[in-house]
Amino acid sequence: MYSSVTIAPQWDEYDGFEVDSSLRAKIILPQAKRRFSAIIGRGDFDDFINNQQTTRPTVIRRANADEEWMVGLGFDPFVETEHDLSFGAGFRGGLALEPYVRARYRYETIVNERSELHFQTVGFWRDTDGFGIAQTIEHDFAISEKWFNKFWLRGTFAERIEGVRWHASDTIYYIYHPERAVGGEIWWYGETDAEVPLQDYGAKFLHRARVLREWFYVESWVGIHWPQEELHDSQSLVIFLVKSVTGTHVFIVLW
Repeated sequence: MYSSVTIAPQWDEYDGFEVDSSLRAKIILPQAKRRFSAIIGRGDFDDFINNQQTTRPTVIRRANADEEWMVGLGFDPFVETEHDLSFGAGFRGGLALEPYVRARYRYETIVNERSELHFQTVGFWRDTDGFGIAQTIEHDFAISEKWFNKFWLRGTFAERIEGVRWHASDTIYYIYHPERAVGGEIWWYGETDAEVPLQDYGAKFLHRARVLREWFYVESWVGIHWPQEELHDSQSLVIFLVKSVTGTHVFIVLW
């Protein structure tokens, strides 16, 4: 069983103080040669079907984000070091029981001793977007022994999306200790044919460290972003956040 839990006390000018939470659990079914699994989760649907953790706290708003419950079954007929293929189907929206289906293929390749490329394609259907496809490209590059760069870009096209919904991030880490690093990240997202094509962008400074266990990392960061609700509109918002990256996640967000 693989699981992740997030508890997020937070305050923002729109909703005041609230406690947000998310959950993702995958239970491997041993009776089916470990190819079938049961999945339950709460969070953003795009992150869920792309098998990614939430990339930003919920106080950084995305107009079409879905914070909802999802349950389903997964089937992994082909899993290797460089390739894996996965299928899934289930229901989203809590008691509304709105169906979804998805197929995901991931390919990883080592370009050279410093560089790796990851490609992922997800085909899906859900009632709000219709049929769609999401393509993710990731590039990991070791600049030097202590400097590391990670870039990723995801574009989603579907029947009811205005153009292409996209999200990009570029992060540079400085590894000052075998178990600790500091870094800086910039991100952008939007929809190409929407009234406001660039809907949000921002930057943050972060610190990441391993604590107590080999699998337990704590990441803290402070950042600023500029959500665009209308053309030529800009609002500056400063965020402070502390979270654990694996295991049980705890977020603290102050504005």
